[in-house]
Amino acid sequence: MKRNSIIILAFILSACGGVKLLPLSQNDLERGRNSYPQLSMEELQEGKSNFEFYCSQCHGLKNPKKHDAEGWKKTINRMAKKAENKSSIKNIEEPIKASILTYLVTMSTLKLQLSKLYLTIFSSVPLFTLSVNCIPFKMANSSILACFIPNS
Repeated sequence: MKRNSIIILAFILSACGGVKLLPLSQNDLERGRNSYPQLSMEELQEGKSNFEFYCSQCHGLKNPKKHDAEGWKKTINRMAKKAENKSSIKNIEEPIKASILTYLVTMSTLKLQLSKLYLTIFSSVPLFTLSVNCIPFKMANSSILACFIPNS
């Protein structure tokens, strides 16, 4: 039976906390346009801002990679109903939920592709190559790079 191997490279600078979101880039916009062809950087930024504001009212920010598009849609609707009980929020309108969903779907597809990982021991000559997928994210003041080795 094949098992996924996981390599986690972590550089911990301080205690863990909520996820700190990375600034948006042109690559994020291009990736978002795969699902939302008319998406603008302003709309993507608005979704990020809404995510940071509304979702942090009840809990720490979740990593956008936690769900796919369908999972985020269900989660946003469920959380919006819970938010109605908060006096500071009351009602999250559909356009706000849609902007949050757009941001989360866009960012849920973020992958840093490392085509080859070289292991070297006391030299710069690669001993072997390994294909991996890596996901960079930040938690509080910590930078973490999680790398996954796909099954062949």
